[in-house]
Amino acid sequence: MTDKAKQAKEHAQAYRTGAEDDTENGTTRKAAEQEPARRTPGDLDQWESLANQRIEEAMRTGAFDNLPGQGKPLRAEDPFEPSEQRMANKLLRNNDLAPGWIGERKRLLEAIDKLRREMTAASDDKERLENWEAAMQELNRKILSFNLQVPIIHLQLLQLRLDEEVARARQARRP
Repeated sequence: MTDKAKQAKEHAQAYRTGAEDDTENGTTRKAAEQEPARRTPGDLDQWESLANQRIEEAMRTGAFDNLPGQGKPLRAEDPFEPSEQRMANKLLRNNDLAPGWIGERKRLLEAIDKLRREMTAASDDKERLENWEAAMQELNRKILSFNLQVPIIHLQLLQLRLDEEVARARQARRP
């Protein structure tokens, strides 16, 4: 039998008998089993208390002393943001500017609101319906272009539908 095989066999035997040495602190497994069992907290308050105790203990022993970056501000960067976009956003932030899509979203929402107010204030005859449809097609084209620029999907805008907007305007006109 090779030395490694003998050593493995001895370790297996020691493990079965419970006399295996714990290499971290030099105690045997049996000695560790004889220590009183640590309490496992049952609810959130106990977990929080245990966490606070461990943090305070680590502070007392100096575990948080001389950490790298101590006294320097934390870098709060988005790890999922591409580096070129991160640099562009930093430049915008440093110059108190906003990305172009934010201003475009505001302009589109104002245009939609203006069209809806016009539709509510006027009757829906055939000529006006054609004008509103043309205005909606133009707005929808801009909305589509805007939605391609927005990095966050829940900030995208829904396209307008003439039948829904006419129904909304008629509902708003009713006393």
